[in-house]
Amino acid sequence: MKKSPILLLAMVLICSLLLNACSSGSNTGNEPANKPADTPTNTTTDEVTPAEGTGETVEVKDPKDYSGTISLMTPWGEFNPKIIEAFNKKYPNIKVESAGGGDNWADKLMTSLSTGTGAPDVVQVHEVFYDRFKAIDGLEDLLLPPYDAGKYKKDFTDNVWSLSTSLDNKRLFGFPYYLNPYVTFYRADVMEENGYPSDPKELGEYIADPDQFFTMAKTLASKGYVFFRWPGEITDISHNGTGFYDHNLNYLRNTEEFVKAIDYAKRSLQLGLLTNEDIRGEKADQVVKNGKLAMYHNPPSAINFLQGRDTTNQWRVTSLPFGNHPARGMSTFLIPSQSKNKELSWEFIKFVTMDQTALEIYMELGDSVPAFLPARDFPIVKSLENEYLGGQKALEFYFSQVDLIKNPIGSPLDFDANVVWREALSEALTKNKDSQTALNEIMDAIEKKVSVQKHDLMKQLGQ
Repeated sequence: MKKSPILLLAMVLICSLLLNACSSGSNTGNEPANKPADTPTNTTTDEVTPAEGTGETVEVKDPKDYSGTISLMTPWGEFNPKIIEAFNKKYPNIKVESAGGGDNWADKLMTSLSTGTGAPDVVQVHEVFYDRFKAIDGLEDLLLPPYDAGKYKKDFTDNVWSLSTSLDNKRLFGFPYYLNPYVTFYRADVMEENGYPSDPKELGEYIADPDQFFTMAKTLASKGYVFFRWPGEITDISHNGTGFYDHNLNYLRNTEEFVKAIDYAKRSLQLGLLTNEDIRGEKADQVVKNGKLAMYHNPPSAINFLQGRDTTNQWRVTSLPFGNHPARGMSTFLIPSQSKNKELSWEFIKFVTMDQTALEIYMELGDSVPAFLPARDFPIVKSLENEYLGGQKALEFYFSQVDLIKNPIGSPLDFDANVVWREALSEALTKNKDSQTALNEIMDAIEKKVSVQKHDLMKQLGQ
């Protein structure tokens, strides 16, 4: 029977579609199933249609076709050399040079941005220092072409994305690297010997109840154990990461949440849950070495402090007392507008923050988690066991806490506000002031301290 031309054409099209489907859906084993977004293939230049559906085509360059030198500034003066080495395997013709860091790095960068000269090509900024750059000129808005960073937003939590925006929340000055949870390291042997839960999950649920925490802590404090290193630490973990000002510069810390925070601090002092003086630095070292620090509240990287002072391997990690989930440690990458190598800098940022090889190197110590959400499915997260924490899979735990972090908002006023907060809080606790009265006085002191800067920022925001 003779087949019609239409039938033959239909059969050809069907076969072609089936072949394409099989080819695009196959996994050869050479690439991870959860390949990070925007990981360029090691093939020759290809043409793709942008996600925006404009109908235009853009070239995707082979990593080997990028060439030049970028200068990188970090707070510590150098970046992980193993990650740089991995970057150069993929981008062999891009050289990464250190642009320094160290003491006063943020002030130096601020000066470079304001004068329009001397800034590096790319900068890693961490924690509260980024807030200082949220309302100044001189940084690239990564939402605009050629970066178009908005297409990656789905791969990051809303809180870390918001933290990386400008003060008006309309521009993206930073591209997120990590946002670590605030966690509690604790002595499992101390808990077990005294009849309290020693399993991380069980203890986390137990101390989330303030009454249960204080009852337990009072008992252990009577045996000489310490739970906090200074009063401000108590208020830090007693709220959900609320900053000082919102995007419209409204003050945020005169609420019932902070009345409770001060109440918890006062109660801790009365029960003897901390020494009569700050025990940071050498004093904290001694308390750890003597085995009398029952809990240590900090970001995941704090394990490095413990490992150098206590080799019992009895420490474990869990969530914070009082049931809160604030962040503790954030980092993001900026590109100054005066950078002469913006394209190369953007390639470096994407590699460091989203490439699986780079992120597995970053996580190999198990003391920090990247902001890139697909990283939680990388094999290292489920396989890495921390021997110092008794074989606990800490990376899995840290990622579970990331989803619970509330959305903190940073402003350029926060740096000075925090200085006033700590000084005034210490005075209020020493004098045992009423919590609401203390909050009112602290708010007035902060507003006075930042009044000139706040006025200028509000004008900038058109208010």
